[in-house]
Amino acid sequence: MRYTEYHAGKAVIKDKSLLAEAMEKLARLEDAEEKDRLGQWIPCSERLPENAMNVIAQFSSGT
Repeated sequence: MRYTEYHAGKAVIKDKSLLAEAMEKLARLEDAEEKDRLGQWIPCSERLPENAMNVIAQFSSGT
């Protein structure tokens, strides 16, 4: 089910009574997107790990 439509290039909810349901759908999509990214390598040029986060690093020397 589509909850949004576009007005002046911006997405708006079609039926405000379905806002809570639309937000739940968004949360599920975000969770699935995050789950897909777990276990993938992230280049340091993209972002650095958060403070106090355990990481696995590999250097060009192989260590």
